[in-house]
Amino acid sequence: MFAERNLHPDKIAYIGDEESLASLIIAGSGMGLMLEERALQAERKGDVVIWGHEAFSLPLSFVYQEKRKSDPLLQAVLGVLDSVWA
Repeated sequence: MFAERNLHPDKIAYIGDEESLASLIIAGSGMGLMLEERALQAERKGDVVIWGHEAFSLPLSFVYQEKRKSDPLLQAVLGVLDSVWA
């Protein structure tokens, strides 16, 4: 995203917890990508401003252990993913 625009941020943090990320952004410690639902909630509360110029799609992979491939619950989840991501 930044490299495409020849931008190179001085500091980058990879935060895997949505609440921690939101807290840092709300505290003014930077900017970030948030799940849309969480971002809209924070915007309604006046905590953030959503940059509305471009939407991003991110490649995702669903992974699981090989030994669980026959698990009925996993098969149900895979069926739902097939219908959603098809």
